[in-house]
Amino acid sequence: MRQTRPFIAAAAVIIASCSGPSALDSSDSGRTRSFEPGVPNFDMETVVRSQDGSTSVETHLSIPYSSLVFVSAGEEFEAEYEILIEVLDRETKSAIREESDTEFLRFASYDSTILPSPHVRMMHLDVSAGSYIFEVSLTDRKSGTSATRRQGVEVPHLDSDDAYVSRIHLEAQRDGGPFEPLVSLHIPSMMDSLRASVQVINAGRQHDFTMAMSLLQFKSDTSVASPPYWLAPTRGSLASRGIFYEDADTIQVSQRTLSASTEEAVVEFLLPTLSSGIYRLSIDGVSANGDTIIELERTLSVKSATYPQIADLNDMIEALAYIAFEDEIAYIEDADSPTEAKRRFDAFWGARVANRNLAASLIRLYYGRIEEATLYFTGYKEGWKTDRGMVYVVMGPPLYVDQRIDSETWHYSYGDRDPANTFVFERVQFYSDQPFENYVLQRRPYYQREWTRAIDLWRRGAIL
Repeated sequence: MRQTRPFIAAAAVIIASCSGPSALDSSDSGRTRSFEPGVPNFDMETVVRSQDGSTSVETHLSIPYSSLVFVSAGEEFEAEYEILIEVLDRETKSAIREESDTEFLRFASYDSTILPSPHVRMMHLDVSAGSYIFEVSLTDRKSGTSATRRQGVEVPHLDSDDAYVSRIHLEAQRDGGPFEPLVSLHIPSMMDSLRASVQVINAGRQHDFTMAMSLLQFKSDTSVASPPYWLAPTRGSLASRGIFYEDADTIQVSQRTLSASTEEAVVEFLLPTLSSGIYRLSIDGVSANGDTIIELERTLSVKSATYPQIADLNDMIEALAYIAFEDEIAYIEDADSPTEAKRRFDAFWGARVANRNLAASLIRLYYGRIEEATLYFTGYKEGWKTDRGMVYVVMGPPLYVDQRIDSETWHYSYGDRDPANTFVFERVQFYSDQPFENYVLQRRPYYQREWTRAIDLWRRGAIL
């Protein structure tokens, strides 16, 4: 029996317009911006290493369990995927090397197949100096679907006088375990330790060499979307732009100096515990005379500790915003203990449907939509909080979507003249070199009737 995720089953919904990997040479290349339905989503990162006079490339892959199809096999659940790495000459685009591998994943319970932490793989290839494109294809052997990620890689000559610094590599330690790579754009908060590192080659052939690190946090919108018949956010506001890149707080500044005798080194920076938010990590190579000769950046989108799942009671209460009244949420939040908050939360759902089994089904449907919206639409904030996420949670998947460069139009009926069931999202992007976009709903008063009807269906349990 095949276990299919609900969001995979909704194959008619082609709405992940910003889900693909970033441009080849950007700092976020190889990283998926948001979940793309129907394919094995994954993230890649290449790290150049030098040791004992030879160079190699480590390719780190981060594969969410939820993006793979698991099939029941006896008392276990099994997934199988194949990885193909092709090394292409940057100039000619011809393949000069490839390597493949197949892996089985087995779990004793289905719940284990939707773990929030991803499956991490590392593949090691010895590569000589040159300019390359690393192209990684991952095929889900159970579904037959594939996805591809690409990243530009420069492997330096070890006898060069020019300093080389690899991409920024992030690692995290959880629950006292070993440090593991953090590859994806969106990373969970509240880890034991977080560190950034770079491989430095030929740093001190001529002079001392300084690595300067800075960590900035940007002001970003964290609000839950307002109903579609309310006033739209004004252009230029934080709700419209999503992030103010010109408004940043400096979280940390550090330096490491490499002596003139250093030819190879891994430079590490220990980072503080980061709460949810958008950060930029910059590491610059500065020569002895103060010139910046190497500039590296990496965007960090820090989400909740259980992202993309909604597992914390406080998060579940906040996510009631689309179907609960403000006083109902305030009543739950004003509880004097977590136990009482849970009782009031359960009572809210019990009031919707008297039958316990139907109430459980209603909860699964609602929070299933919340998690699907989080996977589809997360950018600078969780996907369920966005305008598209709000409409998806309340109305479900649209019948079809018209996509344009600057907008998306969702249709919930096949009538050409049914504006109350047609939602237009305008694409807002102020910074073309950043990985986040914002789609703002064109709000209209005539949405109120249909929207109120949909909310009433949820509140009466009639949505089932």
